[in-house]
Amino acid sequence: MLEAVLIPAAVLGGLGGLLAVVLLVAARKFAVYEDPLVAAVEAALPNANCGACGFAGCHDFATKIVATRDEKMFCPPGGKDTAAKVGSLLGMAVEGRDPPVAVVMCRGSRGVANFAGEYQGLSDCRAATLVDGATKVCPYGCVGLGSCVKACSYDAIVIRDGVAVVLPERCIGDGACVQACPRGIIRMAPRDVRVYVACVSHDAGAAVRKYCKVGCIGCKRCVKACAFDAIQFDRNLARVDHDKCTACGACVGTCPQKVIEEVGLVGEAHAKAHPPPKEKKPAAESTAAAAPPAAGA
Repeated sequence: MLEAVLIPAAVLGGLGGLLAVVLLVAARKFAVYEDPLVAAVEAALPNANCGACGFAGCHDFATKIVATRDEKMFCPPGGKDTAAKVGSLLGMAVEGRDPPVAVVMCRGSRGVANFAGEYQGLSDCRAATLVDGATKVCPYGCVGLGSCVKACSYDAIVIRDGVAVVLPERCIGDGACVQACPRGIIRMAPRDVRVYVACVSHDAGAAVRKYCKVGCIGCKRCVKACAFDAIQFDRNLARVDHDKCTACGACVGTCPQKVIEEVGLVGEAHAKAHPPPKEKKPAAESTAAAAPPAAGA
């Protein structure tokens, strides 16, 4: 009886030991060496794993920049401070820019946009969009149910009066809110000075006026006012090209709908963006009142 227990136990024990040796040899033989700098660079990153840099995550970014020493690789949420840390670790100058900030391309709050009924259902913008449950008449406007709020880990977005509003001081530019918006009305823009058209409607001006007081009506006045070809126009909608925009403020001041937003304009640019209202000419006195009474009257 004892042999019936000991022999199988010995066989299994020997087999286990042999497999352990095989695994150890295989682990050493096929081990992949990773440069210690990768871990150091990854630790210097925000570790948001947002993908805003174009890579799968912070580890992927760190691996690539250590291998290529590409000074143009950029971590948007990290900005200049992170770029300086990574550069010091790699002994090179890494391009650094302030992280972009999210902007909501819609100003359709309850005071300016028309609403039709009230949505009753799952509090999710994508769900409401799928069942055509968005209550805003504009088919392009902010649904306002807060999917972007839930996606943001930094409490940088709030819903105010039916429309999403970004809190720039909290936004790290990771783009999570951009991915969460089913209508694509959240975009990334330069942080320091940003000029953008707060509308994504491609409808004709007559249709836009029926459902929103602050929508782009496609008048092209901003296109004509821009001397730098920074306003692109496509299917009744104006769009600012941030690479060409000099933040001169001309487009902001000429927009009759006041749909072009600006942040950070100063001096002459701010004056162009906010021209004083034109003084109304006094009504001319009626000819009848000014004329002398007829003779013999």
